[in-house]
Amino acid sequence: MTDPLPFGIVGFEMEIPPRVYVETWGCQMNLHQSEGIHGVLLRAGYTIVERMGDADVVLFNTCLVRQKAEEKVYGRIGAVHKLKDSRAILLGIGGCLSQVKGRRLLERFPAVDFVFGTSGHDSLPELINAARHGDDGLSVLSPPDREIDEIPHHRSRCNTAMITITEGCSNFCSYCIVPFARGPMRSRPPERIFSEIRQAVDAGHPEILLLGQNVDSYGFDRPEFGGFPELLERIAAIGPYRIRFTSSHPRDITPAVLEVIAAHPQICNHIHLACQSGSDRILASMNRGYTRKRFLETVHASRAIIPGINLTTDLIVGFPGETDDDFADSLRLLEEAQFGSVFVAAFSPRPGTRAATMPNPVPVDVRRRRLHQVLDLQRQIAIDANRALIGKSVDVLIEGTTKEGFSYGRCDDHRTVILNQHGTVGQLVTAVVSGATAAALKGTALASIAAGANAPKGTR
Repeated sequence: MTDPLPFGIVGFEMEIPPRVYVETWGCQMNLHQSEGIHGVLLRAGYTIVERMGDADVVLFNTCLVRQKAEEKVYGRIGAVHKLKDSRAILLGIGGCLSQVKGRRLLERFPAVDFVFGTSGHDSLPELINAARHGDDGLSVLSPPDREIDEIPHHRSRCNTAMITITEGCSNFCSYCIVPFARGPMRSRPPERIFSEIRQAVDAGHPEILLLGQNVDSYGFDRPEFGGFPELLERIAAIGPYRIRFTSSHPRDITPAVLEVIAAHPQICNHIHLACQSGSDRILASMNRGYTRKRFLETVHASRAIIPGINLTTDLIVGFPGETDDDFADSLRLLEEAQFGSVFVAAFSPRPGTRAATMPNPVPVDVRRRRLHQVLDLQRQIAIDANRALIGKSVDVLIEGTTKEGFSYGRCDDHRTVILNQHGTVGQLVTAVVSGATAAALKGTALASIAAGANAPKGTR
C-alpha cells in the first residue's frame, strides 16, 4: 500500500488527490490568475478536470465589473447546488465578486463552502483541504494591497504567455469596482517580470501579453526604475517574437511609450486606449482625468509616431446624467478616432462606487438604444477600415481553427485574419488580405515565417 499524499496542512492527509474544475469570468487578468490557480493546485498534487461533472472541487474565479457577470455566477452556483444533491462536491468562490462580497456569499448561498479573494492563491490547497475535512464557511480574503503573487502558472494557450506587470488601480474612476476588489496599483519587481518572460520564450511561446489594470502606470511606485517605456525596451531585448500589452490609460500613456513601440518591431501595432465617453462633462463625472481634446491628441500622436497603429477602445453609454448631446459627443469621437474595434457596454451600477448613487439615471431602454447606435456606427467604421487592407500582406500568428476547418489568427495590429487553408497553431505565415468583414480579415497564406524573425511592422 502506498503512503498517503500530503496536501499542505499538518495532520491532514488524503489518499486520493481531489479533482478540481476551475471556471473563469471576466478580464484577461482573471484568465491569467486562473492559470496561476491551476499551477498552484498541480504543484500540490491535485488533478485538473475539464468538466464540472467530473470534479470533487469546483472553483469559480469571478468578475464584478457588470451586473450581468455577477448574475451569471449566481446561476452557476445553482448548478453546483443541484450536483450536491447527488454526490459530495465542494464549491469555492474567488475573484472580484468574493473579494467585495466576502462572507455575504456564504450567508446567501448554502452551496458555497468557502470563499477566497483576488490574491493569496498559494493558500488554496490548504483552504480546500480544510473544507474537505469538515470546516464549514471558510473565508480567506487576502488584503488586496498585498504584493503581487509569485506562483507557478499552468499556461492555457500555446501561443500567448500572459505576464502580470501591475495589479490594482489607484485612479478610482467613479463607475469602477477594481480599486475596491484588487486594491491600489502595485508594480511587480522588474527582474521577476524578465525572469518569467525568459522562461516563456524558452518554452516556445512566440507572443508575450503584458497585463495590468493600467500598464502605463508601471513604475509609479518604483521611482528607481524608468517606468513603462524602460520596461518595454528591456523586454524587447529579451527577444520574444511579439509583445502586446493591455490596458492603457489615456491619462498616463506618454510619447516615450509611443516612441518605444515605433522603435521595436516585436512590439505590436496595437494599443487598447479606453475613452469611455466623448463628452467632457461625462468624463469629469467619471473622474477619468483627461478631456476629449487630450484624448484625441493622444490618438493623433499615436498615428503620427506609429504608422498603421490600430487603436481599440472601451465605451460606456447611459452613464448617469448622460444627455442626448453628451451621447452625440461620443458618436462624433468614434467618427474622428476611427477605432479598429469598440467594446461598448450600457452603464451598470456597481455597489460601493460613487456612480452607483449618482442622480439622473438614464432609462434602461435609452441605454439599450444608445448601445445599438454605437454598434451600428462602429460596424461601418470597422468594415471600411478592414476593406482598405485588401491586397496588403500581413503576418499572421495562427491561433486555432474555425468550425469550417480554416485557420485563424491575428496579425501585428491585433486584427483577426481567417485563412483559406489549414495551418498549425503557433505557425507564423505571411498572407495577402483577400476580403474583409467588420469583425475580421480574410486572407490567403503565401509562406511560413520562422517565429522570432525580426519582421517589419504592419502591413506591406
